[in-house]
Amino acid sequence: MTDDQFYVTLPSNSSFHYYPHNKISHFTTKLAKPLQLQGVWSCGLVEIHYPCSWNKFYVKDCWLTYRSKTEVEGPHRLRLSIPDGYYDTGNDVINYFNKTTLEVGASLTIMKDQEGHILLLLGKEGRKVHLSMNLAKIFGFMKENEFTNSVRSDRKVDLDSNFHNIYIYTDIIENQLVGDKSAPLLRAIQVDLSKSFGSTVYKTFDNPYYIPVSQNYIDTIELGLYTELGHLVPFEFGHVLVKVHFKREE
Repeated sequence: MTDDQFYVTLPSNSSFHYYPHNKISHFTTKLAKPLQLQGVWSCGLVEIHYPCSWNKFYVKDCWLTYRSKTEVEGPHRLRLSIPDGYYDTGNDVINYFNKTTLEVGASLTIMKDQEGHILLLLGKEGRKVHLSMNLAKIFGFMKENEFTNSVRSDRKVDLDSNFHNIYIYTDIIENQLVGDKSAPLLRAIQVDLSKSFGSTVYKTFDNPYYIPVSQNYIDTIELGLYTELGHLVPFEFGHVLVKVHFKREE
């Protein structure tokens, strides 16, 4: 640590004595001693460790409604009878979808073609089917999620459709423009989809993006890791470690 630059390492599994409600994806660290910064400072993310411990499929976000074109009552709402979990391919989700619709006699099925796209088959009598936005994106329907005829998806099945990036926010920096909002974004990082469930990802940044520090006296630092949908990253286990570089601006 020098007068002009230094590093702070922030593990998610510290400071429980002060903040017992800390989570893996949202935590506050009480520093061993306060930072008293003179002048103008900025900081940037130089290292992060995070666990690949989130489920790729959450049944609460995946449902459909359906009714025949001649039905007056309805629509009927179904949740897929598939456990929350980490699935490597879309085949399990497809099988559970067909199992769910078969059990209630919904006369609609899905299958994967040779190119990995989904074919949604609505049956001869005709159906009106509405997929939840999350389920539609998983199955590759990017333009619409309500159908009255059999249809082929725009893209291949993608269980990671709603989670390709992690957005890291902290309370010690000035707000940045993030889409249509202003927020204290430290950095957005790409999720490493090649890693298997339970493994840990290590990322370092030789050329960090430096953001102006918003305060000169810092005794706690709050961090939040969010998906692009604005939800906390749903880590099931493990811990996060973030390393931040501070430097004085000339």
